[in-house]
Amino acid sequence: MKKKIAMIFYLIFSLFSYSESRKNILILHSYSGDYLWTRQVHVGILEGLEDNKDKYSFSLEYMDTKNFSSEEYIDRYDVPFTYKYALKKTLRKLSIGEEIGDFAYKYVAKKIDLVIAVDDRAFLYALSRRKDILKDVPILGTGLSTMDLEFLRREKVYQMIEQPDYEANIKLALKQNPGAEKIYFITDLTITGQNTKKEVEYIMGKYDIEREWLDNFSLEELKTRVKRLKKEDIVIFLLFSVDRLGASYDYYEPIADLSRVSEAPIYINWNFYLNTGAFGGYAFDGREMGVQTFEIAQDILEGERIPKVIGTKQRSNYIFDYNVVREKFLETIYYPEGTIFINKPETFYEKNRDLIITFLTVITIITTILILVYLNLVKQRVINSQNKELLNTQKDILYRLGNVIEYRSRETANHVGRVAKISKFIALKMGFSPKEAEVIEIASPLHDVGKIGISDETLNFPGRYSKEQFEEMKKHADIGYDILKGSDKKIIEAAAAIAHEHHERWDGEGYPRHLKKDEINIFAKITMVADVIDALSHERVYKKAWTFDETVDYIVNEKGKMFDPKIVEVVETHREEIEEIIREE
Repeated sequence: MKKKIAMIFYLIFSLFSYSESRKNILILHSYSGDYLWTRQVHVGILEGLEDNKDKYSFSLEYMDTKNFSSEEYIDRYDVPFTYKYALKKTLRKLSIGEEIGDFAYKYVAKKIDLVIAVDDRAFLYALSRRKDILKDVPILGTGLSTMDLEFLRREKVYQMIEQPDYEANIKLALKQNPGAEKIYFITDLTITGQNTKKEVEYIMGKYDIEREWLDNFSLEELKTRVKRLKKEDIVIFLLFSVDRLGASYDYYEPIADLSRVSEAPIYINWNFYLNTGAFGGYAFDGREMGVQTFEIAQDILEGERIPKVIGTKQRSNYIFDYNVVREKFLETIYYPEGTIFINKPETFYEKNRDLIITFLTVITIITTILILVYLNLVKQRVINSQNKELLNTQKDILYRLGNVIEYRSRETANHVGRVAKISKFIALKMGFSPKEAEVIEIASPLHDVGKIGISDETLNFPGRYSKEQFEEMKKHADIGYDILKGSDKKIIEAAAAIAHEHHERWDGEGYPRHLKKDEINIFAKITMVADVIDALSHERVYKKAWTFDETVDYIVNEKGKMFDPKIVEVVETHREEIEEIIREE
């Protein structure tokens, strides 16, 4: 009993110890979760947290300042209070006129080891609540538009400055539009918008071209202004989330509306503005910044020495919307090396790349086989189709090629070898000559060569095929025939017929051509029976192995329907000998 009690205490202690050992990160976003930039940054941070979930837990808050940006809203995001009041967190209202806001209610008594504040508003808010709510925990501001010298003096406050390469876009735009006389910059009156304006103004001091800032407009006024621009002008869209009348917008609406009315190309610095009608530019996504942010956060929590200010230059790409290029800017002929075009239609090669490579690989293998066979004949100075050594070489090579195909479709080991032996055995019992029986033995391993053109997803699907999957799988008969047809070699000719017709049925209900009875090549009919016998008798990913008696019963039941009655009679008469073949490993 004492041991049980001790064990219970140990488990409880272990659980509390594990919980205490994990450090809790508060992720405080300036904007709401429906803002694409916020989602990109958040995904990057979560990737790091997911990989380290045994070390860190996290809490999450969205301030939604894209939709609510007034100072009054920020002041009311959490009602001021005294620390004494906050300790009574079970009481939302303490007395008339004395309240604890939601943020304080959730976090004043909660253990927080680090705050990641995404963008300027969240960073400033976290600093304002650091003493009374967050208890002087480290604060990492990320995605900040500019460095603030005041915060350098504060302990455990770190600033990750977002550093998009505005100049790269300016250089690109000037090179693509050599006749441009003016650059128009679009931003808004938010803190981030005006900090961005200062940074770009500093960069533009190097360039001798007229510029105009479109930063004090309503969206309708801005659309009217942009509509008057010439095609030779340049527009660089920095951001626009709140217009001069205080109306808030998501990332999509302003740039989509402006792109519809603008004759001039609209350049962007962030890839989430793509697929809006924007032209493109030197752009990056927030996920990269999120990844870097978590790496810095982890270093802070593990006691590494971190500079108070960190610059974040994300990996960027020259990326353009092909639809916009085609519709408006075909005359733009300069694109940097490595430029990415989204929405560009795939070429025939890109659409069928895997199939083409596979087809060429098979053709190369078959050509190599024929060359090797021919060289072997030349070396022996004898062209004798009955030469045993030559046939054995052909047989071995074609067996191996058949096994390559079956391995890709994860068939039972040595399936093609058993199918070849069963086919030869049935042919001999039906009265074929040894030479003819040997042809089917060598050719039958290629019956499923066409599967090399079927996708892995369909080929290895573990359950019953959908109609679309079955239609795709049926194509392997035609593909196999296209690979093998046209040869004047008897074995390859036989293999082509087998590949094409081994799914045709005696009653005409097979595929791909609905042949029936004696319209079907006899070698294909024999191979079909041999293939079904071996397949049913062995386990596959989608079924268990049948007993041999169950298999023979199925073959007999399909006599005159799926299978040639003469072949079924051979199977019934020689069932014991066939069973010995399929049991061989």
